[in-house]
Amino acid sequence: MVLHSEGSKSAELWFATPAAAERFDPAALSDAEAQRYARLRNSDKRQDFAVSRSLRPFLRIREGPLGTLSHSRGHAALLRITDTQGWGVDLEVHAPKRLSSLARFAYSAAEADAVESAPEAQRPRLFYALWTLKEAFAKAPRLPLLEATRACT
Repeated sequence: MVLHSEGSKSAELWFATPAAAERFDPAALSDAEAQRYARLRNSDKRQDFAVSRSLRPFLRIREGPLGTLSHSRGHAALLRITDTQGWGVDLEVHAPKRLSSLARFAYSAAEADAVESAPEAQRPRLFYALWTLKEAFAKAPRLPLLEATRACT
């Protein structure tokens, strides 16, 4: 999906389902990524890695593209850009979690209060909306995730 195109600048968003893991080629990994992949023991984490890395060939559509990856529960997203602006993408499958305690750990006090005080049916949506925004914003300037989730409000 092309999100934006203006002259030589463009932004494209690609999605992958668990079936994309079949297109994963471990031989195409850098040495650092191959070592990271080898350390993954959990089958779900290995599948997430494989699905997200199956999108990597799309980074080389044109000369010099930049991109950012995200994966969650066997699905992946790739934001491919041709501009030098900082961009980020995040994809999260909503899963039952202790949202209040995670919000207290990773968010500002005001944001954690907002999650806790939201009607129970709205808490997951608010929690994940904040999380995906914060993670995407962290990826743009390549900030450490935990630092960004707490500091970017």
